[in-house]
Amino acid sequence: MSQFIEKEIQKMLVKGQKAPSIVKALLQKKSVSKNTEHFLAVCRFMYQSGLYQLLIKTAIARLKKKEVVPWAFIIEILESQKIEISKEKRTLFIKGITEQDQAAALLTSHGWNQYHPELIITRAKIIEQINRQRNYDYIKLMEDLAFIQSQGILKKEEDILKELKKIDPENPEIQEKWLQFREKWGRNIIDQKKTSLLNKSELPAIPSEKEKKQAEQIARSVKTILKKKPEATDNMAVLFSFIGYPYLAIQILKDHLNSVSSQWLYLDLLLQSELYLDCLSFVDIMEIRYSEDPETVFALTYIRAKAYYGLGKQKKAKEILSNLLEVRPNYRLTHHLLKQWEKGVSNFD
Repeated sequence: MSQFIEKEIQKMLVKGQKAPSIVKALLQKKSVSKNTEHFLAVCRFMYQSGLYQLLIKTAIARLKKKEVVPWAFIIEILESQKIEISKEKRTLFIKGITEQDQAAALLTSHGWNQYHPELIITRAKIIEQINRQRNYDYIKLMEDLAFIQSQGILKKEEDILKELKKIDPENPEIQEKWLQFREKWGRNIIDQKKTSLLNKSELPAIPSEKEKKQAEQIARSVKTILKKKPEATDNMAVLFSFIGYPYLAIQILKDHLNSVSSQWLYLDLLLQSELYLDCLSFVDIMEIRYSEDPETVFALTYIRAKAYYGLGKQKKAKEILSNLLEVRPNYRLTHHLLKQWEKGVSNFD
């Protein structure tokens, strides 16, 4: 389903709206009526919600206007409800699918295979074409990823990795690259801020008690400012961490954990500050929040192992990594960390 439509539906469901009113509201939007992907996503919601009459009514109205019709869903409804129609009408349906370039819709519709064996052949051709395109896209994205990584463009690297995950979510190579990206994200953002600050001024390595009190007073003022400008939170947290006040960085960040980037930065700061119990608690929260994303859950489990190691529970930490390797044996990063721990090296960098 279209992410845009999915978010819109979720918003309306949270407000307590019923499925029929949600559909009617969405169909009135120009962004839905003029966008085939969005329209078909709404049709899928109608189909899954059992709004068959409304779906058929919508299809008839679209057909009269010579607009895209949700053919596959209509076929499935007719078949599931045991509604028989003539061969001539079925032929018209298939003609409509072809003319409106919706052959891919046949992938989800098997209701008429017994009447039209040619649909099976068409479906096989579509799958072959999709696989060829997917292989081409995969190779091209991997080439782009190698170049972007050499240039150190993190945002673009993240975008490419997300596209690769869509193409082949179970590919262990992609999963490892995603984990490596998460690992270096926190370090790189801090390194960038360090470079920027060092180019501007000399900062004291060891702050005095007086300077600590001043920093705490500044932090309180910063927290007030961030209520109006929350988009600056990550940068301010990194700044306080760099000048030697990681505990203030955490205090600044903890009330602004709405974005994925801020959540990962928060975990990184907790680890750096050796607040391992807080780190474990937040890992539990994030696992619930992102339970449907296996790669994120894997990365969080990896961080959990680091936190346990920091607490002195090396046996449990090694056990967690060993269990991960049983599920994902191709993760070289996990292999490397486990070997470091076996040697007694506790440095997480």
